[in-house]
Amino acid sequence: MSSIRVHKSFFNRLFSKTKLGRIALLLSLFLIFGFPITTAIPILLQIPSTPVNIAFRFLYLLASFYLILGSTISKNPRTRAISLGGWFLIGFWLVYSIRLIHDVSFQGIVFKGSAFYTYSFAFGSCLIPMIAVLLTGKNIKHSYILPGITTILLISNLAIIFLVIFFAGTLSPEILMARVALSTNLEEGASELAINPITISLFGQLLALLSLSKLLISAKKGAFHTFMNIVLFMLGLANLILGASRGPMLSFMVLVFPIVFYHLHEAKKTKLYITKVLLFLLILMSSIYYFVVPLITSNKLAAIGRIQEMIETGGTTKLDTRPLAWAGAWQQFLDRPIVGDCFLGRFDNFYPHNIYLEVLMSTGVLGGIFFFSFCVLFFGRYIMLYFKFDFPYFVVVLFTTSYFLSGLTSASLFSNPKLWMLLGLTFSIIIKSKLSLGSNKIIHTIA
Repeated sequence: MSSIRVHKSFFNRLFSKTKLGRIALLLSLFLIFGFPITTAIPILLQIPSTPVNIAFRFLYLLASFYLILGSTISKNPRTRAISLGGWFLIGFWLVYSIRLIHDVSFQGIVFKGSAFYTYSFAFGSCLIPMIAVLLTGKNIKHSYILPGITTILLISNLAIIFLVIFFAGTLSPEILMARVALSTNLEEGASELAINPITISLFGQLLALLSLSKLLISAKKGAFHTFMNIVLFMLGLANLILGASRGPMLSFMVLVFPIVFYHLHEAKKTKLYITKVLLFLLILMSSIYYFVVPLITSNKLAAIGRIQEMIETGGTTKLDTRPLAWAGAWQQFLDRPIVGDCFLGRFDNFYPHNIYLEVLMSTGVLGGIFFFSFCVLFFGRYIMLYFKFDFPYFVVVLFTTSYFLSGLTSASLFSNPKLWMLLGLTFSIIIKSKLSLGSNKIIHTIA
């Protein structure tokens, strides 16, 4: 009898809510924000990045199984509760998983010549960790969320800047005017792209949005707080420019508005004042585009040049094939609208750089119902209600929105753990709030 009690006590400690919450937060943070940190190892050592990435994916998978096991053996059914948005996520992945297995294992369609690459990303880094966080994210201590995000996002952006300076020897204006990517050396003089420009811009955008939010929204004030967040904003802006990727840049310009609007809402300014500020921002951005950009002729920033050319021609360069990939993905959906056609585009055997078209192309209306249902839940309910929640929740919602916007021009479904982990985190966080529902002790799950 005593041995049974010892074993029970051991498992209670091993799978306590505190431990589950900490592991769930660490898993989320590293899968969402930790890629530049883990990839810095092979870049500095100039070794192939694949073995290092596989090792980290294995660790993430172990952590996910630990979380799922801890949630499963719990006697409290509330610990296994999944929100409506979470069920829509799982429903989509059920349809999408069938598509992946059908195409890869039965049709022999592989991405980058490897079935393992597709499966390890899709299931090992996206689906299984997402389910683990859906089940255990409710145990994450609220006060840990924002410090955790700030710390690992700062380290990731510093890692990018450090690697650029380490290999380029400087962070000169010439470097900022170019489009930067980080590679590792392979055998026989070949190289391997380790951190692409989109990733560099994306992490810069996230840090810039976070620091701007802290400046305008956070309750913490003071000269040191203001100075540090200005420094973080400039660091994020530098990486945003270094990557010169249009998706993150356009997403950044769009998401500045809800940050300012949130600030004005909290400051309880008049509607007229809010209208003037928003109008000023609109005029400022339009003036920058129409008057400043044309002045940058010979040595213009690659970032500004790509946005300008995208607006004028619909692409980033003459060799950009994304419009053709988008048209091809749409045609694949029209050819097989119910269950989709293939997880890759027939045009170039690549994903179409638009997650919404990719959903329709690969899973048709069947998968699209699940996907766009949780999109409606997210944008319809959460964006309208985010004023009622606190700052850490606002940051999570803001970052998730950023990935939704960036998905218009970049990223894929099966190799995008950042998006799926953010959604898993969003749909699992418990928010303690008094929302005028007749109780002072209401715990609200997101969806």
